[in-house]
Amino acid sequence: MEAKAYLRYVRISPRKVQIVCDLIRGKDINTAMALLMQTPKAASEPLVKLLKSAVANAENNFSMDTSKLYVSEVYATSGPILKRMIPASKGRGYRINKRTSHVTLAVAESCTGGTIAARFTALPGASAYFKCGVVAYSLDTKQEILQISCDTIARYGAVSEQVVRQMAEGVRRA
Repeated sequence: MEAKAYLRYVRISPRKVQIVCDLIRGKDINTAMALLMQTPKAASEPLVKLLKSAVANAENNFSMDTSKLYVSEVYATSGPILKRMIPASKGRGYRINKRTSHVTLAVAESCTGGTIAARFTALPGASAYFKCGVVAYSLDTKQEILQISCDTIARYGAVSEQVVRQMAEGVRRA
């Protein structure tokens, strides 16, 4: 489940906003907030407000735990362009494009802990968990044999032990 917040018609070029978006993508909300507060870019201030809004949406509308939230998706697209003219020599006018941006930010709960990770503890070899998914290691060879991301878990719902074993068998054969 993702909680989204949108920021429309920001008077900053999408190219400049995208630089700041790249900084916080995939980070947990506390780290993302700290990065935004310390980044000397014009886009940082609107993104701080947007992040707070997305966290509030997650907490109030979807009853998510704010301590487990991370920035799952953030991107800037171009909005309408304000076209202006500046006088030039010989009666001409040069065009100035004042670009605007639409920013979308989504936060999601990480899969660490909770019921999803608890289901994989019974698996032999499922020894390491990362922020959003499960990595299973072979006990005898200590090599990574299976990686299940949260996207896979979300796509198939609660992934059962049998599905994980089938995926692991498919990986071993390949």
